[in-house]
Amino acid sequence: MSLRLGKITTIVVSSPSAAKQVLKEHDHIFSNRTLLEAVQALDHHNNSVIWLPANSKWRRLRKLCAMEIFSTQRVDLGQALRGRKVQELLHYVGQFCDPGRPVEIGRVAFTASLNLLSNTIFSMDLAHYDSENSQEFKDLIWNIMEVAGKPNVADFFPGLRWVDPQGLKRKMTIYARKLMDILEGVVMERLRLGDQKNDILDALLEPTKAEGSDLSVNDIVHILVVKESIAFHLIFIA
Repeated sequence: MSLRLGKITTIVVSSPSAAKQVLKEHDHIFSNRTLLEAVQALDHHNNSVIWLPANSKWRRLRKLCAMEIFSTQRVDLGQALRGRKVQELLHYVGQFCDPGRPVEIGRVAFTASLNLLSNTIFSMDLAHYDSENSQEFKDLIWNIMEVAGKPNVADFFPGLRWVDPQGLKRKMTIYARKLMDILEGVVMERLRLGDQKNDILDALLEPTKAEGSDLSVNDIVHILVVKESIAFHLIFIA
């Protein structure tokens, strides 16, 4: 069955035989994602392991992510860090018990999650419980997810892309630029100081230092954008 969504022809795989052809026999052809207009902001689609086609660059980025971010060893190494961040959260909440003051659980839980993630990657806190940084970061991630998930008429009528009728690509450019500036600032500071933290950032940057490497610092920043967005998407829906 096929549907005509604007100018886009969409095939509905509705039988076992068709599913076999799409998912098994011709999976390489159908493995690429449809590029949404909003995710093309700041050329993200050409640097992201999520949106790249299945080419050599995608395979290298995928291997790097599998080995240095999503490996069982990396998860095991973070066990002590997770325990420490939970204790910090409990200590902060405990300060409100004796005076009987209310605690904004959503905010402090997000701050704890943000610092756990940032310490796993950067070996540093990005926010403090008594600051507004965590709320600003939360709003930024939420805005990115909201814009990326909103139906865009320009995706169904490509001729309207230059108009950006809903302003979604413009908004995504603004939000993504803010997030990338934060992450790029941390990355460049690490390179400037030359510190070795033996964390995920060090592991991701190592291939970029090899002579003849086609991986750049910009690629690493885009990987971090994906990781931050996915991680906090899971936190939001939980």
